[in-house]
Amino acid sequence: MFGVKPNSVALLGKAPCQGDFIRWNAADPVSAQFHKWLEEGHETVRRANLTLPAEPICFVYSAAGGRQALLGMMAPSSDKVGRQFPLTVYVPVDLGPISGNAATLYGSHQAFFAGARQLLADAAKLSADELAKRVEALNAHASGDSAAADTYRRRALAAPASALTSLFTGDGVPAFTKYYAFRTFTMACNAERGKEPSKPGVTLDCPFPEAVGPYPWVEMARRMLQWRGMTPALFWHGGPSPRLLVSLGPPSSTLLLHLAKPDHSSMKLWPLKTKATNAIETAKQALTAKQKSALDDDSSTTESVILAFSS
Repeated sequence: MFGVKPNSVALLGKAPCQGDFIRWNAADPVSAQFHKWLEEGHETVRRANLTLPAEPICFVYSAAGGRQALLGMMAPSSDKVGRQFPLTVYVPVDLGPISGNAATLYGSHQAFFAGARQLLADAAKLSADELAKRVEALNAHASGDSAAADTYRRRALAAPASALTSLFTGDGVPAFTKYYAFRTFTMACNAERGKEPSKPGVTLDCPFPEAVGPYPWVEMARRMLQWRGMTPALFWHGGPSPRLLVSLGPPSSTLLLHLAKPDHSSMKLWPLKTKATNAIETAKQALTAKQKSALDDDSSTTESVILAFSS
């Protein structure tokens, strides 16, 4: 399992069945960058006396200037002697297809993610041989399913916009926070339109409805950014409060800290929620009538919102 097999599932990190660090099918250049980023991020989390959420984190890791991205899942883990480090399972994916279809990766690779989730859940009780066999079995789902991607896309587009906009309402949430959310997202993406930055930039903190998935935000980012050779780095998880982090450029080494501590603040982390009424009012004035209508109309769909903000 050492070395790299093109487009084969890789395992990187620590598992209780081994005392050494696991690097299976992870010798390619993008995996090397991912490993370095993961070590830096884990150290940041460790120094803060925090741990990653128990809910597995899905990701699309992209590196500046690379021809591939890594699509996978990670979860907290430890080695045979208890030293903690995430265990990640992923597959390299060509950037060309990703650039055009980043939003549907969650749909096209549902079987892969389901298998990866089960592998990570079972890793603590698997032997090294059993773990290797489970990784090998995931190769059957590594290429994705275009029909599943299309079904996922159509379902997400047809979902009521309220499934997304309702996340910006409720007790203690100022009225029209949704205007601020979409205005902030639009401003951040438009600032990086066509640039494909080589260094970490702004990371957008986006809640999403689990029934719809992260599709709306990723598709809007894809349309607004119009990047040809890369995709934003994406990290998301489900659970009680589904959350997507969209990194407009290579991911920062502090990104794992944002996942470990949701209320962590940073100049380059832009939450889409705010209690600043003046910022909300500014956003309200800045949005067009078409954009506000897409957010307010009870008959609006996710597709209506995407079109209003990205066309």
